[in-house]
Amino acid sequence: MKTVFFKLCSVLPLFLAVSTMALAQNESVTPASSFNIVKEVKPPILQQQGQITFVEPSGNRAIDANELCTLKLTVKNNGIGDGFGLRARIRTKTQTPGISFSDNVSLPVIKVGETYTVEFPIKADMNTVDGKVEFLVGIDEPNGLNLPEVPITVSTRAFVSPMVEFRGHLVRNGGNTLQKNFLYNMDVTVQNTGQGKAERVNVSIKLPDGVLQTAEENALTNGSLNAGETHTVRYSFIVPQAYTSEKLPIAVNISEKYRRFSKNGTINLTVNQGSASGGNTIDPVIDPTTVPVAVVDLGTDVDTDIPVAKQKDKDLYVLIIANGNYRYGDGVSTAIHDGEIVREYCVKTLGAMADHVIFVADADNITMSDRIESFVSVVERHRETGKFLLFYYGHGAPSPDREEADAYLIPVNLAQGSNMKRNAISRNDLMRRLQAAKPNQMVVCLEACFNGGTNEGGGKHVYTQQNTSAPMLEDDVDATSFSGNIVLLTASSGSQSAHAMPGGAHNVFTYQMLKKLQESGGNITWGELFGQVRIATQDYSQLKMKHTKAQTPTCVPSRTLGDNWKTWKVTGK
Repeated sequence: MKTVFFKLCSVLPLFLAVSTMALAQNESVTPASSFNIVKEVKPPILQQQGQITFVEPSGNRAIDANELCTLKLTVKNNGIGDGFGLRARIRTKTQTPGISFSDNVSLPVIKVGETYTVEFPIKADMNTVDGKVEFLVGIDEPNGLNLPEVPITVSTRAFVSPMVEFRGHLVRNGGNTLQKNFLYNMDVTVQNTGQGKAERVNVSIKLPDGVLQTAEENALTNGSLNAGETHTVRYSFIVPQAYTSEKLPIAVNISEKYRRFSKNGTINLTVNQGSASGGNTIDPVIDPTTVPVAVVDLGTDVDTDIPVAKQKDKDLYVLIIANGNYRYGDGVSTAIHDGEIVREYCVKTLGAMADHVIFVADADNITMSDRIESFVSVVERHRETGKFLLFYYGHGAPSPDREEADAYLIPVNLAQGSNMKRNAISRNDLMRRLQAAKPNQMVVCLEACFNGGTNEGGGKHVYTQQNTSAPMLEDDVDATSFSGNIVLLTASSGSQSAHAMPGGAHNVFTYQMLKKLQESGGNITWGELFGQVRIATQDYSQLKMKHTKAQTPTCVPSRTLGDNWKTWKVTGK
């Protein structure tokens, strides 16, 4: 038995080897590799839906410095399986200063037939520059079925800084020397003189110890100011009898969002230390050789004691544009204050509803055009019964075209050498637009000179080459150039300047108009008012200011109106 077993064990390997060779040579035998199990794959197929959407808060379709924006990509799974392990990606072709983002985002499972919107947050900081940035966005899929990168190019805008600063003050019921135990109202005006919007603006004052603040009106707390915009806060305070210093410094504190683009100010007032009740005074002997000194009228008496109408005039609509702070040239120091006080007279003395008076300070060309168009729409809606006033305070300039009988109202952003016809407001075009609205009664008042030279209301015109040979106001406004119930009043004529009062509170023409309204309480016709203002302006300019050339206000009624405007009442129907 052992011997047989040994032989079988010896022969078995040989038998197996021969059998294996025989099988390998038999072509009908299936190879062993054909028994591998192949896993079934049901992949997603991602397709973009619509265009990539760009979302930003300012509305200018660009990535502004310090702005958070979003790119949105919407995709749909049109495959045969759900989308697992998807990752959205974003990149830029070149490095862009100030722009940051998360370069990939994990996505949830997108089932078959579902859509999903991927959001890519884009952050811009203060280092952002003007230019363009090209983003490439796509989606990675684990099986390589990626959504190809989709390009989108977006403009970028550099940081434009604001600058909020103290621009001036006005003690409305007194001068800069105060009496004790008297309530004073003081306006403090700040302005954003920068190019960017100022946000979270705060304005406050600090009075010396012992001086009592009683009220604050029109406060500016966490507010905002657009470029060129002004804001006036009114403070009321009392200097008590116990206050011993002759000096009364008031600190004006200003802050804004970044705490670096603001300038504080100081108001230096004095306090009369004399007896408020007066006393017995022994008058000295007058030296006959002494020449009396004329008291200069600073023109602030019209800012107080403003008459109040007995009833409101709901049919009166007013637009006031006051351009004082020009970006590329000398400003007009009286313009803003002129416009603000005229606004008060319109509401108080003429009885206009406060929301019917539109006041725009330091308007650029777009703002001026928009406000005028808006006002024209108001005129069209209320033309049957409405009364309309339009005031402009600021620089004017003659047409650069020697042959053109026109003049232009200058926006605050118009630089020297700019295209006047494209960027400024044509006076003739303005009158035609108002004419087309067919107002029942309209007075247009322009406190500006159009000679292209010195404006003695506060600056020099630098917006066009002087065209001294061109016809000026009295000649170039042809009474046949516009029609309807419209009259145009201007502060000066020909090559004359529009003078400012000594001290710069008001321009002479505006001051005289306010003075006559104050004296009459508004109970006067436009013919009477203009006649008195015309004479008073001429007298003041030549007799009190000693100018060799008179300032003569001008009136141009429409060709169809004649003298009918003279009977229009300033207040009432």
